[in-house]
Amino acid sequence: MDGLIEQAKSRLWNIVNTLTTLKYNGKAPQIELPCTNTEMTEFPKNYIRKVAPLTQDLDLITENYFL
Repeated sequence: MDGLIEQAKSRLWNIVNTLTTLKYNGKAPQIELPCTNTEMTEFPKNYIRKVAPLTQDLDLITENYFL
């Protein structure tokens, strides 16, 4: 299962990197991403925890995303 999760994370990050290179009318988009973490615990079962609010700081996302 870990291999599948890592593959999905890698694919999502490839999409983010592609989005950061796009331009519309000569302008780059402002991309904001949430930093979340899925907790696999018994109670509450399988919930998503917000680590940081929406942010344009992709370095912050990277630090938390690939832990």
